[in-house]
Amino acid sequence: MDVLVYAGLGDATIRATHLVPCRDITVLIQERVAANPAAQIAVLPQGPRTIPYIG
Repeated sequence: MDVLVYAGLGDATIRATHLVPCRDITVLIQERVAANPAAQIAVLPQGPRTIPYIG
């Protein structure tokens, strides 16, 4: 599982936090789905202000 970050931070800063930079969300999703049609993708639009839960 990869955790990708789309933010106004530099790639080196994002990688320093053990995350993967993402520059184009649309392209990334298209590539992942093309490589694996059963891929599961979650998008957290507010990043750290989002609290995921299973309900």
